Amino acid sequence: MAFQPGPRTITLPWPHRSLWPNARVDRRAATKHRRAAEEHGFYGVKERQFRFSEDATLEFVFMPPTSRRFDLDNALAACKAYIDGMAKASRCDDSGWSFYARRKDPWGDGEVVVSEVVVATSPVMAWVPQR
Repeated sequence: MAFQPGPRTITLPWPHRSLWPNARVDRRAATKHRRAAEEHGFYGVKERQFRFSEDATLEFVFMPPTSRRFDLDNALAACKAYIDGMAKASRCDDSGWSFYARRKDPWGDGEVVVSEVVVATSPVMAWVPQR
């Protein structure tokens, strides 16, 4: 299978520090940042006037604000509120979505580019042993 970035792409701001799993912030203190991130995801999809499908495969490209090291799994977890907002705007459940995450060089104030990955299917060629 070959993966190609699709035309459905949105750009989101770098997740707030309180949304990262290792931040150890009280859940009530992170609520306003979680709501803001969910709105960013919601309106990011609405402004582009498309919806992600129930079985979408999304690629997250993380461009941090600094060259400081970060874990991709934590970066994806910090985007949970973005994902919830995108699912709400798409009017579907995000439990069927798959995710890819990769990092790029630092960029300005940092951003997260989310795009739907189109899976190009080709006929499967089965290998049959010769006798």
